[in-house]
Formats: sequence, C-alpha cells, structure tokens
Amino acid sequence: MPEVFLPEEGFFFAAPECLLMEEKSTKYTFEALTDVEVSCISFRQLETAARTNTYAFDFYHTALKNVVMAFIYRLEAFIEESPEERFQNIGKIRPSLPTRPLRKYLASFLGISPNSLSRIVKRLNR
Repeated sequence: MPEVFLPEEGFFFAAPECLLMEEKSTKYTFEALTDVEVSCISFRQLETAARTNTYAFDFYHTALKNVVMAFIYRLEAFIEESPEERFQNIGKIRPSLPTRPLRKYLASFLGISPNSLSRIVKRLNR
C-alpha cells in the first residue's frame, strides 16, 4: 500500500528524506487532491539559503520540525491506536477533511484497506 500524506491547508510539505539528506531522491509520488502551490528547491540550495537568510532558515527549521512531528504522530498512532481509533482521531484533529471523496486515500493514510474503512464507518454510523 503506498504511503499517503494529508497535509493541512497552508502547511508546507516535503518528502522527509529530501529535507534531511543531500542529493537523496524520494520514493514517493505526490498527488494533489486540491489546488496547491508547488515549489521545487534542492537540498543544497535550501541549506545554503538557510545559512545566510533568516527567512530561509525559519522556513527550513519549521519544515524539519513539521516532518519530525508528523512522523512521531503517525508512529505513535500506529502503535497505540486501532484503525477505528485512528479514523475517529483524524476526524477530531482534521474536522475539515472531506472523507467521502478521499476514501481510498484516507484508508491508506490510516493503514487499512478501503473495505475496512467502509466497515468502520458503517459500524460507527449505527
């Protein structure tokens, strides 16, 4: 199952390995589900800019923190929560996330099949 990331609106997102390692290409394919603004910059360019420009440093630092925090959240959720709990919590954390058109992506994000997600939704709607 491919990895799915669901960054919030206004949230900067990058492939984790591209923010942390020089000349590392990503294994991910990104697909936008809504209109997005895409910017491409190499690790070396970003690191060089961060050394000399406060705005670039803040941007890079925030991006690194976001990647680490997202990783920690996802890891803890997969260890401590059932798929049903992960589904319920994503609704609490991200109430604006439209679940209907995103079912297959949401299922992948939760680490379950679309059929399992349908069963969870059906069980919770009883």
